[in-house]
Amino acid sequence: MCSLQKKVKNVRTRGTETTSVWLYVSAMLLSICFLLVILMFADKIDGIQKVVYNCELAEISPDFPIEVKNECRKLRSKK
Repeated sequence: MCSLQKKVKNVRTRGTETTSVWLYVSAMLLSICFLLVILMFADKIDGIQKVVYNCELAEISPDFPIEVKNECRKLRSKK
């Protein structure tokens, strides 16, 4: 095999490896984006948005509904 044929063979091999790596990286990025979208909308899949309140802040925060404050008081009194 002459040196020109060896060089051509090496160039072809490197191109295939680069394409393989590129496809692998693209597939990983696409998978990560897909998982992030699923995680962002996971709580809305069943149609009901879930809200979680921290009962430690219920007494001092004006943003908590009165019903939530009452439930937090009940939970604290059981302890």
